[in-house]
Amino acid sequence: MKKSLVILWTNPNKGTALNMLLMYAKNSLLRGWWEEVEICVWGETVVLATSDQDIINEVKECQKVGVKMSACQACARNYGLYEDLISLGYNVVSYGPILTDLLQKEEKHLLTI
Repeated sequence: MKKSLVILWTNPNKGTALNMLLMYAKNSLLRGWWEEVEICVWGETVVLATSDQDIINEVKECQKVGVKMSACQACARNYGLYEDLISLGYNVVSYGPILTDLLQKEEKHLLTI
């Protein structure tokens, strides 16, 4: 079983995203701290993830090293950003059931930012 980490990204603060969340996710794979890393964008964070070029560029760097990006489908629709997230390489899904499953099992680890 792989060491897997899911990061639930709900904080729309750019500094936190660049200097903690995305940095940690990318380095986690590059340095072998985790074998799989997925970031799920939830809530107002979908706005930051699609509108800030520094964030978009850093997400692309994360994707290049294998970080999986997903987004809450309801949030994407509520903010009118569904297609924008898809075009940026996010897997836009109904994340409530996924999060519930994640919390009820011990197979993966969850970090909430």
